[in-house]
Amino acid sequence: MSDLKVLKFIVRGEIQPYFPEDKRGNIWLLNMWYYSPTLKQVEKFLNVSWVNKRTYMDEVWECEHYGCELLADARESHLRGLGLQLLVNCRHYTRFLVEECKITKDEALPWSLYWVITNGHTLNIVRTRDKGFKLIEPQTDRIWTPDKNDQNLLLAIG
Repeated sequence: MSDLKVLKFIVRGEIQPYFPEDKRGNIWLLNMWYYSPTLKQVEKFLNVSWVNKRTYMDEVWECEHYGCELLADARESHLRGLGLQLLVNCRHYTRFLVEECKITKDEALPWSLYWVITNGHTLNIVRTRDKGFKLIEPQTDRIWTPDKNDQNLLLAIG
């Protein structure tokens, strides 16, 4: 998994073993290419992300909100880290970013981080280029390696 950028079809194939066979159609990847961060980059992002600082409130700010906001914050933070203040998905602006901001197309790609639903909970999963797939508990920033034998992922979006 050492690729700096990865095609969505590769991610789909690599992530499928974590899903039960009847749920493998529930992997919705919205971009053609993704940037695979290192585990250190993910940890650094989690240290500055605001998402886990929110207070859980029934029917107001629940686990699915944490997972969805962590995905959005990762993509915004990646752009801010490149010196940009855009609050939009960068795939529509790749040409602008490369020509005007002088960054590489690979740097402009959204992170290979996805919002996932498991049996009764929402998490995030990230494809790192140095340590493979890692699950993230967005409420606490805990990171661990998923177990392919569990196959408890039911939906992935990102």
